[in-house]
This record gives sequence, C-alpha cells and structure tokens, in this order.
Amino acid sequence: MTKEEIIKITNETLVEKFKLDPSSLKPESTVAQDLGFSSIDMVDIVVYLEEAFNIELKSKYDNLDKIKTLGSIYNYIEKTIRMS
Repeated sequence: MTKEEIIKITNETLVEKFKLDPSSLKPESTVAQDLGFSSIDMVDIVVYLEEAFNIELKSKYDNLDKIKTLGSIYNYIEKTIRMS
C-alpha cells in the first residue's frame, strides 16, 4: 500500500466518522488544536483505522500521547502495515 493510499483512506475515515472538512486534513494539522480531537477521540480513531485498514495497531493506546499531527498518524499506519 502506498503512502498516498494510506492518506486517502485515513482522511476518508476521519471525514466520515467525525464529519471533518476535508480541506482541514493536512499532514501538519495537529490532532488536538487544529482538528479538535480529545484523548477519547484518539481511542476511537484507533478503532476506526484498524477497521479501515484491517490491521491491529500494536501499541494501540500506549503511544497515543506521542501522536501530535495527522502526519504522525499516517506514518504510524505505514510503519504498522510494513511490519505486518
């Protein structure tokens, strides 16, 4: 799966589940400040992305506080897919 496909699927999932404006989804967008996600939202995001990509995110909730930007979500998914 290419990085572009990961970005597309991630963005589509976030738009569908959280009713976000697609134009607000940029790699540099911060998950808390720019996108307004809470820590509870981040848990939901993990579940939604696991379903969308049919993967299990290894550390699940352990490293959520380290995810600061949408780009870091893309990278985390890419790394997880490559390791599986």
